[in-house]
Amino acid sequence: MDIDETTYTLDTNKLEEKLKRYASKGKNVKAVVAVDYAGHPCNWEKLKSLQDKFGFQLVNDFCHAPGAEYNNDVQYAAKFADAVNMSFHPVKHFTTGEGGAVLSNNFELDKRVRTLRTHGMTKDESVLEKNDGPWYYEMHEVGFNYRITDFQCALGLTQLSKLSSFVEKRREIAKYYDAALAKDERLILPQVASNVKHAYHLYPLQIKFDEINITRKDYFARLRANRILAQVHYVPVHLQPFYRKNFGFKPGSLPIAEKFYEREISIPMYASLDKSDLEYISYKLIECLC
Repeated sequence: MDIDETTYTLDTNKLEEKLKRYASKGKNVKAVVAVDYAGHPCNWEKLKSLQDKFGFQLVNDFCHAPGAEYNNDVQYAAKFADAVNMSFHPVKHFTTGEGGAVLSNNFELDKRVRTLRTHGMTKDESVLEKNDGPWYYEMHEVGFNYRITDFQCALGLTQLSKLSSFVEKRREIAKYYDAALAKDERLILPQVASNVKHAYHLYPLQIKFDEINITRKDYFARLRANRILAQVHYVPVHLQPFYRKNFGFKPGSLPIAEKFYEREISIPMYASLDKSDLEYISYKLIECLC
């Protein structure tokens, strides 16, 4: 599914068109996974209305958006989606070193996830075939070893207490970039919907490489020579060999996402950047284009 060219999140109008086409053929979509890309929430009200109409499960890939707000609600994620997945990788807003979590207001889903994370083992007396004692457990399905460690949780709880300050600092950094880069017509700055507060896991800057005399590869080299490490987020999934070979995707299948990829660079965005860092980065971003 293609993206909205303003918010870079799932295009809900195109999704609705595809759902209608499937329904007209007697087909049902089982689930929709929507990514709050870079920290900008999707159009969750529209997604929820489509779920009510077409009956699919709704999953929020929330890894970029802890601390974001949708309609003035910082707890929006689990209110709209059946399941919310999070990442605690070191580059995210807060970290446990590695790992993640699944959030849900669905009791049955929560119970299933808790069982699957521990080899499929359960001590739930309501499903046990017998009960030999407090040590007894059963495996009703094969699961995984996806338990986070206690010391990682201790780190995560400490980090979680700082989330608000981490996110606010990222917003200040984004505000600085907005002001410093706004006048350069070669650049397209990230936009924010009026009912959203961005969490800025990323600051996805688009550069009109197709209109200027420098390639992205050369631009990256210039930035690196000036000690600025940029990145690109992300290579479109549908253009990866697995999806091209197995699902028939090809260049042009999702033109908005592909154009975004060709222009996007992610510039430094982390809470410890200070004003002198931002002044230097902003200056070099422009200088290296010349």
